[in-house]
Parts: sequence; structure tokens; C-alpha cells
Amino acid sequence: MPSEVLAPDVLPTASAELAERDPALPMLPMLLCDTVLSAWLSARLGEPVVARRRYLRYKAGTACLARVDVRAATGDPGPPRTMMLAHWADPGGGKLEKARAKAPVGTVLLADPASGVLVTSPAADRHLPALRRLEDPARRGDLLRAVLDSARFADSGVVSTTLAYKPHRRWVGRVTTVRGERALVRVYRPADLDRVAEVWAHTRALAEAGVPVSRLLGTHRRLGVAGVAWVPGHQLRLDADAALLPELGGVLARLHAQPARLPALPTSERIRGLRRTAAAGSVLLPHLAPRLEQVVGRATAALHALPPTPCATLHGDLSADQVVVGDDGRVRLIDLDRARTGSSADDLASLVATSPAPVLDALLAGYAAHAAPPTAAELAAHTAAQLLARATDGFRAAEPDWAERLERAVDDAEELL
Repeated sequence: MPSEVLAPDVLPTASAELAERDPALPMLPMLLCDTVLSAWLSARLGEPVVARRRYLRYKAGTACLARVDVRAATGDPGPPRTMMLAHWADPGGGKLEKARAKAPVGTVLLADPASGVLVTSPAADRHLPALRRLEDPARRGDLLRAVLDSARFADSGVVSTTLAYKPHRRWVGRVTTVRGERALVRVYRPADLDRVAEVWAHTRALAEAGVPVSRLLGTHRRLGVAGVAWVPGHQLRLDADAALLPELGGVLARLHAQPARLPALPTSERIRGLRRTAAAGSVLLPHLAPRLEQVVGRATAALHALPPTPCATLHGDLSADQVVVGDDGRVRLIDLDRARTGSSADDLASLVATSPAPVLDALLAGYAAHAAPPTAAELAAHTAAQLLARATDGFRAAEPDWAERLERAVDDAEELL
């Protein structure tokens, strides 16, 4: 085993304890520390690099899957190189060799059977087959022309930049022409695209009704790709753009007032999701397990106790990074993959639960100018549920303070219930 991997002293306490509890995944310490990961990759790639984990999926005793962004240690100002890193609890190396054999030619960047680690480009992601096409300059032109409804993006000079990538789940990237024109490309598992395409098609009706949302340009059903119009501007900054929160509240009120034509998320399914999060959080921080189980039970009871409310059209995954402040200074909603029907309190709670500062009063001030806001009981129950549903997001996002964020989410949910 490489000596730099066995370095628990450089890990935060919670990460070191997690790695110690899972000896079946000996490279887990590396995947919990960018410093160790950078040293490991530098030694095996033959050049000094700086690595940053952006996403980490962990199944105890079984496997890890990560998105890693890598830059040359010399400080290259260009975009980082995105890689997919898989690690299996598989001493014989059978799973690694099987994955390596299935990877397209040229996509394997590093294979270390002794450590059970395989590093590839995203084009090796067999769950997202369109990525192989997008990484091939000779083949991506026809795909981009189809989903973006423009021949300008079929030019060989088009540059693609990864914005978000969850291996085996979804990829989002920006494509830019030589003339500076931009568009958004979203890649899904092909089986998921029918549902997503239905949601995005509904956004056309929302735009026609005056709700400022991003616009679908086209889809490729077989490969699971959607093209979306680029919204120029910057992501909402809750500190610098606080004055825009009442306007955002008004936009949400207009969205919620639209006819509810999308499927709803059954309460039973939402509760199952909370229990899965509680189980995952208990693996990460075992001492927190009793409190997690208790607070999820209280959140479940609170949701069940709410009286029926009118169905609203929801964004479904609202956070500050799903709101763009346009060059004209107005707010627009983006990334409506999870748009659905439900309680209006859920969208407001989603933003509250993902905000580092109080935002509810300003949101409600704008919301109330257009529609009756949800009750305090509705907001409390839905905010607690949102906090718990997102409690392990810090770990998946490979944030160093994931343990503190998990405990804080439980604390905050308890206060609301």
C-alpha cells in the first residue's frame, strides 16, 4: 500500500474515523483528502498536479465513485481536467479489470489494480453514453446541432466546459463557439430523459405565462441529451444580491400559481428519502444515529399532520445556484430537472435550508405581494424535511467540514420541530 495513503493525521477527525471503520476500502483516506489525493495522482501520472474532489459517492465496504478536477501544479490558468475515479473493495481486481476492459480506447488515464483504483475520463462513463460522443471532436458536431437547434455549435472550434458532473447520474456543461455564443448541454442516463424532457417541455408554457425560466432548445432521446438556452448573468449571491430576494419571492409566487401539470412527489416517497438519508448519515457519524432516527420520525409526523394544500407548480430543487441574476438585473430560474407539483412551502423551504444566512422574511415579502404565503407550520415542517434530506450533501460534495454540516442540519431541524 502506498505510504502516502496511510496518513490519517492529515484528515479531519470524522473523516479519519470513517476510514478506520472501513478497512475494506483501503484507499478511502485518499478520497477524503485533496492533499493526499494530489500526491497520489502526481506520483502515478508522472507530473505534479493539484486535485480537487467535487463529488463523492460512498457505499460502505463496497465502493467509492468520485468526480475529481485536476490541474497542473504549475498553475495553468485554463479549466481543470475532469476525471472519474472509482475504487472497489475487490482484492482480486476483477471489477477493476472488467471496467477497464469496457472503457473506450483512450479513456483510461490510470489503472492501479493493487490499490483497486481506476481513473478515466468522463467518456468512459457507460451510464452517460453521450459523454463519449461529446469528447470526440469528429462526432460531437451533429449531436450539438440537433440538441441546440443551431449549426453554429457544430463547428470544430466549439469549447466544452464541465459545470457539474455526478458520475453515472448526470453531466452539465457549457459549450462556447469561437464567436462567444453559449448554450447549456445536459446529459442524463437515457432512461431518465423521458421524465426530464416532459418537465423541460413544460417550461415553455411557464415562459409564455411570464415566469422567467431557462428555455429548452432540443433533445436527443436515444443518447439522453438536452440542450438549453444559456442565461447570461451570474448565480444569485445571497449577500451581494440580498436586495433581489423580494423579487425572487414574487417569481416563485408566479411559478406556484401556474397550472399543476407535472407529477407530484408522494409523501411516502419523500419519507423514504428521509430515511435513506438518515441511514447514510448514521454510517458517516454513528454517534448521531439515535438523534437522526428520532428527528426523521418527528419530521415525518409533522409532514403527515399538515392539512391538504392547493397543488402548486414547483421548481423542486431550489437553491441560490439555481437562480441567475441576468445582465439586466432580473432574476431567472434555471435547472428545472426536478420541477413537480406540490406544496408551495416546499420551494421556499428548499432555499431557506440551503442558505447560510436568513432569507425567509425577504422572500415572503415579495411572495405576499402576489399570493398568500404558506403558514408558519407548513414552512417549519418543510424546512426541517429539506434540512434532513440535504444533511449528507456536504459529504457528497467532498467538503472538508461535512461532519459539522451534518450535525448542524440535525440541530436546525430539531429546533424547527
